[in-house]
Amino acid sequence: MTVTQEIVERINALPVEKQREVLRFVREIEVKPKQRLKVFEQIDEITSRVPRESWAELPADGAEKVDEYLYGKAEKK
Repeated sequence: MTVTQEIVERINALPVEKQREVLRFVREIEVKPKQRLKVFEQIDEITSRVPRESWAELPADGAEKVDEYLYGKAEKK
């Protein structure tokens, strides 16, 4: 029996949902290594699509006041 035949037999014996998982895995490993971007490359690629004007609108003190920007100004007691 060839490797291909054994793979086919084993996949045929699996439930449909497991076959879908195998298909997802095969599709993932088919991707050429050059197409797999590291996380920082992915971030760079995504953020490069944001217009400079939009970046300029972000607050410069976002790290210092993250809670205020996320949840609003805290009320003083």
